[in-house]
Amino acid sequence: MGRLSSREWIHRVLDELTTRFGQRTADEWEQALLASPAAVAKCNTLEEWLAHEQAQANDVFTQVDDPALGPLRLAGPPVRVRADDGPRGKVRRHGSEGGALGGHRVIDMSSFWAGPARGAPAR
Repeated sequence: MGRLSSREWIHRVLDELTTRFGQRTADEWEQALLASPAAVAKCNTLEEWLAHEQAQANDVFTQVDDPALGPLRLAGPPVRVRADDGPRGKVRRHGSEGGALGGHRVIDMSSFWAGPARGAPAR
């Protein structure tokens, strides 16, 4: 812990790390660390993310026809819920089957949608 108070030591370590990490590309570091194995993934640029095979496989894009700009390829919602999704056969229910929402499955997405979209209040 004593070394952390030394600016000289911090600058020396930072220079060493910068030199070592600069010897490989981000893709090379990702492959080397995954082989070790480590749970890593590089931060892709927007262009890299748009072209990534996982983004393509997950069908995360949607086509929008903008009246002014024409057709646009945009990232779609991260969660899609359809009436035909879900388990087949009998679905386990909690509580009463009656009431206004009887026979319907309710999914609360408020923390998923709203949580990351706003910062914590200042204290």
